[in-house]
Amino acid sequence: MTKNDQPDEKQQGENNHDIDDSVLGTARIDPNEFRSTSANPDRLSSFKYSVAGMIYMFRHEQSIRALTLVTLFILMLLLWLDIGNVDAALVLLSLGIVWMGEFINSAVEAVVDLATDEVHPLAKVAKDVAASAVMLGTFIMLLVAVLILTPPLLDKLGI
Repeated sequence: MTKNDQPDEKQQGENNHDIDDSVLGTARIDPNEFRSTSANPDRLSSFKYSVAGMIYMFRHEQSIRALTLVTLFILMLLLWLDIGNVDAALVLLSLGIVWMGEFINSAVEAVVDLATDEVHPLAKVAKDVAASAVMLGTFIMLLVAVLILTPPLLDKLGI
């Protein structure tokens, strides 16, 4: 089969941009053609913006303040129970999943709110799915923490 025998995989997108739906179509897109702002000029600027995002989260997201307390509690438990490096790493990685989920959820909510003022079914889908990712990460973290921390905690308490 020659290239000419294959079906046309291009669609017309918004603003008359051709959309290539082939497997490599996304890789062919140059994001610089579509950016309204320039990329970060250096690593220090990137770091500055990431710190700004963290400050925003601590200032405006109640869930992050609660997650900070949970994180501190788990860190104290890890130290008190003298959990080994590998087990502690598993607990901390699972906790990191929750942190990342919260940050991504807030970013999705901000983008959806920016994109539309209307109540739209797809806006609800985006927000609900992002929130579900946080919930899934939380369940994973709880499962890992219970499996790893329960036996040494019971031993420490003499139960």
